[in-house]
Amino acid sequence: MYLTNNRCYVQVLEHVRLPLLSPYFLHDCVENQAVVRQSSECRHLVEEAKMFHLLPDRRAELQSPRTKHRNSAGTVQVHETRVLNTVEPRSIVFQGDGKTKR
Repeated sequence: MYLTNNRCYVQVLEHVRLPLLSPYFLHDCVENQAVVRQSSECRHLVEEAKMFHLLPDRRAELQSPRTKHRNSAGTVQVHETRVLNTVEPRSIVFQGDGKTKR
């Protein structure tokens, strides 16, 4: 059972952008997890993230899908304003996308 769970952790951790996390969080929280300490694959992923922080001049060499920032998912921001001092209360809705801020 543990090996199956361990493999699941590795599969999930492969998709986490560990290099983009705070180095303090990596050290204090991620590295201290039992599954990370017991799995060489997990330790390798954490080590990759630590090298990204320790060697900023070599980040071009350390590029991987885990070191790229995510693009906006095309989310829409909706702002609602309520007009209450009219005879009939109404709402005005403004929409814009996260990229253009319109």
